[in-house]
Amino acid sequence: METKNILIPKVGCMATEVGKIVANKCLDRNISLNTLKLEKLLILMQVEYIRKTEKAFFQENIIVSNQHNTRIKEVEEDFLPYAVGMDMISSDTRFCEYINLLMKQEEVVESIINKYGNLDAFDLEKTPDK
Repeated sequence: METKNILIPKVGCMATEVGKIVANKCLDRNISLNTLKLEKLLILMQVEYIRKTEKAFFQENIIVSNQHNTRIKEVEEDFLPYAVGMDMISSDTRFCEYINLLMKQEEVVESIINKYGNLDAFDLEKTPDK
């Protein structure tokens, strides 16, 4: 099985920092979340942000090993201790946020959470927006 990296122009945001913001927003809204779902939401946000601005939202590569397996290595590594495997991140967990999003970034985050937040990771993998 061949793994491909999607090259994205380098920007200042780190996916794990954006992930903390997204995780907090989901958990504040009682949206269930695990590491896999967080990665899928971040990938959708990256795609949408590139569509709107022609710039990358975050700097990490999205790894595509096959049609149904896309991931962000750094997010997987940083959030795994909070949700092993398919376990959900505890609803009382909150992450320290070290960055502020730009208005356009915030709009994309809200839009993706509102549109896809209630789907599980497997349904997110099937979304046509990717």
